Amino acid sequence: MHHTAGTGRNATRPMGYNAAVNEPAPGHAHILVHPGLLFMGLLGAAGLLQYLKPLPLFLGPMERYAVAVNAATFVGGFGLGTWGFFSLRRGGTNVDPLQSTLRLIIRGPYRFTRNPLYISLLLVMLGFTILARSWWFLGAAPILAVLLNYLVILPEEHYLSGLFGEDYAAYCRRVRRWV
Repeated sequence: MHHTAGTGRNATRPMGYNAAVNEPAPGHAHILVHPGLLFMGLLGAAGLLQYLKPLPLFLGPMERYAVAVNAATFVGGFGLGTWGFFSLRRGGTNVDPLQSTLRLIIRGPYRFTRNPLYISLLLVMLGFTILARSWWFLGAAPILAVLLNYLVILPEEHYLSGLFGEDYAAYCRRVRRWV
């Protein structure tokens, strides 16, 4: 997920090598909740709330563009997520944040954002907002962003800093966390 990429001196170090202090780093980022569970939980909660207490989102004159915007949002979200997933796989690291990061990945979408997989989740959530025309889904998107940031991204960044040291710090200076 947030497994960023790199080609620096630590990219070929053994898994778990901590360049900053020459000792093993923890086996994986100690995220507090799996990002997929956050996404599915909020998606389900928004859907249930929309069913129990509908809060329709009226797009007014923008309604005629809803299908195109919805398609672009879903395609963009799934496309970015797929690109990020395969960039991690091609780079030789794990995709699941509950597994060890084997290499820093700085190619593909990781050249533009350190978290393309999480951005893809937000885009898909926004796609559901337009599809369901619901304020509940729209409200779930910023909640998802905040929860991802604090429960997943910050612990991942701490882990990656310990694992890749200055290579990761340099990458963070070049590439933004979100966009």
